[in-house]
Amino acid sequence: MKNIDDGVTQSRLRFEWILRALAQSSVVQRSLYPPFVEVADELALEFEECLRAFIGSGASASVTPAQMELIEKLDRQMEAMSGPEKTELWTDEALQMSSLWQNLRDTASCVLNAFGWPLSPPPIQRGGIYVGPQH
Repeated sequence: MKNIDDGVTQSRLRFEWILRALAQSSVVQRSLYPPFVEVADELALEFEECLRAFIGSGASASVTPAQMELIEKLDRQMEAMSGPEKTELWTDEALQMSSLWQNLRDTASCVLNAFGWPLSPPPIQRGGIYVGPQH
C-alpha cells in the first residue's frame, strides 16, 4: 500500500522542480527538455499538472497565505498568456525575448524564495513523457 506521505513528498518535489525550471533563463529551460519538445508548452503543461497534484495531494496544507498568493499570481500570469489568440507567446523566440516570460521567471523566483527552495536549475535527469511537434 502506498504511503500518503510519499505522495505528498513526490508532489512537493515535482512542484519545486517546475518552479525552479520556470525561474531559469530560456537557455537553461531549453536544456531541461529533449530537443524535440516545445519547451514553452511543456513548461506551462507541467506547471498546471504539478500545481494540481501539489494541491490535490494535501502538500499545500502547510502553505502560508503569502505563499499561496504568490502561487496564484504565477497561475494567473500563465493563464493570461494562454489562448489561441496568443500563440506568438509559445515559441522559442518568445521564451527568450518576451517580457511576459521574464515576468513569469521573476514570479517563480519569488515563489521559490517564499518556500526557501533553491533558485538554481533543477536536475536534468528525471523521468518524463514528452510529445514532439505535430507533423
